[in-house]
Order: sequence, then structure tokens, then C-alpha cells
Amino acid sequence: MFRSLGGKLTASVVAISVVIIMAISYFNFQKTSSKVVELYQGIQQQTLAAAYKSIYITMADEAQEHLRIVARDVAKTDRNDVVSQRLILSTTSSLAKYPLMFIVYEDDGKAILQDYSENGNAHLSPAWDSAGGVDLRTRPWYVQTKQKNAGIITPVYKSTVGKYKGYDFATATMPIIKNGKFIGVVGFDIPVDGFQARFEAFKNAEIPSMSVFMTDNGGAIFSHEDMEFVKSGLSKDVEIALQEKLRNDPDHDGTIDYNLRMPNGEVVDKLGFYKQFPFGWTIVATADKSDYTRAVNKNLIETIIMASIMIVIGAVGIFFIIRHFTAPINTIKQLLIGFFQYLNHETKVAPKPLVLKSQDELGVMAVAINQNIERTQNGL
Repeated sequence: MFRSLGGKLTASVVAISVVIIMAISYFNFQKTSSKVVELYQGIQQQTLAAAYKSIYITMADEAQEHLRIVARDVAKTDRNDVVSQRLILSTTSSLAKYPLMFIVYEDDGKAILQDYSENGNAHLSPAWDSAGGVDLRTRPWYVQTKQKNAGIITPVYKSTVGKYKGYDFATATMPIIKNGKFIGVVGFDIPVDGFQARFEAFKNAEIPSMSVFMTDNGGAIFSHEDMEFVKSGLSKDVEIALQEKLRNDPDHDGTIDYNLRMPNGEVVDKLGFYKQFPFGWTIVATADKSDYTRAVNKNLIETIIMASIMIVIGAVGIFFIIRHFTAPINTIKQLLIGFFQYLNHETKVAPKPLVLKSQDELGVMAVAINQNIERTQNGL
């Protein structure tokens, strides 16, 4: 096949086509792969933005607004009217189900501790509450609120007493200002155990490994889809890496590339997008880099398959096209062989004139050969 002119032309055209198709496929793969990475990173960034907004609304917008209103109403209330102050706390608690709301006064350290009533029948005692002999004015959240003269969010802590023993909480506070003077602190506890359930809505089939976790003011992970993994201590390297990244990032908003050692000893290459809240917590949307690689490889395989199909289809088409247009060459070859045999007296019968309707070079050649055959016959 490849000895014939048609075969050689077919092989040459197919070879050139293969080079062209492979070059186009390569550049298309490079461009598409870049788009895939951009798309996947975009999904992570969108997840981070949505998760950040969800927590910010709860911990900053909603919590701080509730506390501002409570602090304002408490400042307007008679300091010795404990029942009225309890009613303010209880009403706010019933709206957002804060487990515990409290007021602590600056002058004498007296406190009101109002638990959330699940049945709606809150007990509004006229008596001040005891903190077990602890002066709550010495607590870090009180000291920081007084120093900043602004609301704060504390690091996450685990409750060790009461009906919420073992649960994780953060405390939100707000200074009570009356006639321009600091007179105490109002605040409430916020359970953080339910945050992870919100992040389940951000799961994405395109990036199956993607997850969201949060660290508190001290850099410790307190919300993660696998808290047993966190408790095992294997996440400590991640916490350290994130804290180091935050120290060198004035915007506190960027990416972190790190290796995560799994319980089975496997090391997973991770890429995370993080953003720190104004109150010190940090939220991270992270995923395995293998998800990116898998998507890029899938694109590569699809590109190779499509290029191979196009090459096969193109080769078949080129073969039949060239075969069609070069078919007269074989006829002309047979005519020339017969004509030369006639000239060399190898045969006494002149070949019959060739009939070609084509107007291309092959048609011109056929006319010239026919004319020479006719002259030879007339000359004889």
C-alpha cells in the first residue's frame, strides 16, 4: 500500500494531520486544565465565602446586635430591679436560644445568670446569683471587654459543669454604658457544636474531599467534620502552619498549602483557602489536591480519546479522497505500458485511447497520450 503514490500521499497527510491535531490538543489541554483548576478553586472560594458569612451573621451581626440592645435596655433599667433585668435576658435568650445570658456589675461584682428555658417558663428570681465564690470581674472576657470598651468573642472552651457539661461554647460580651460611664458587662454563651452541620450544605460532588473547619483565637481547631481526628493530635501541624501563615499575612485572607498526615500514615497534599474573622476566629475551606489532579487527568483522557477518534476518522477520509483522485493514475500507467509495448513492437495492437473527463493535470496527460497514439497509428 505504502509503495503506491496514493499510499505515500495518505501516509504523509495523516502524519501531518496527527502532528497538527496533537499540537492543538496539547494547547487545548493546557488551557482547559488551567480552567479546571480555576473552576475548582472558585468553588472552594465560594464555599469559604458562604461559610464565613453564615458564621459572621451568627457571631458578629446577630450576636452583637442582640447584645447592643440588651446592654441599652439594661442601662435604662433600675440596677436593683433584678426581675426586670432577668426578663430582658430571658426574652433575648428565647429568640436565639442562648444557653446562658449574664450581667456582671463593675462596682460590686454582683451578677445575674439567666439560663435558657426550653419550655418557655423562665424562672425570674428577684435574687442575685452566686458564681461559686468567683469574682467574675476577674474573668478574661470581663477584663478584655472593659479594656476595649467594646464587645468581644472569646476562644472556645468546654463546659465542665451544669447541664451543658462537655459542650463547646464561646462567650460574646458587650459593655454596659450608662451616662457615658462603664458600669458592667452583659454577655451570653454560644454553642459551637452545631456549626459543622451548616457546612454539610456546602459539600460538592466535583470536589468530594472539600471540607470546612474553624480555629479559635488561639489557633486551635474547634469545628471539624472529624473531631476525633482533631483530638488525636494529628491536626496540630495544620494549626501551627495556619498560625504561621496568619502571622505573615496582614490581610488574614489567602491560601495555605500543607501536608496532612492521616491516622493510617498516609500523607495527603492539601490546599486551603482561609479568612480570619474580626473577632479572631479563622475559617478554612480545604480540599485534597488529588481532586484537582483527577479532574485534569479526566480532561487529558477525554482529549486523547477525542484526538484519536478524529485522527482515525480523518485518516479514513483522507485515504478514500486520495484514492478517488489518484485512481486515473493507475489507468494512465496501464495505457503508457501498452503504448510503449506497441512502440517497441512487443505487440501489434495499439492501446485504446483513454477516456478521462477530468480537466486537471491527469486529464491533460491523458489527452497528450491519446494524441501520440493516434499519430503513431497514422504514421504506420
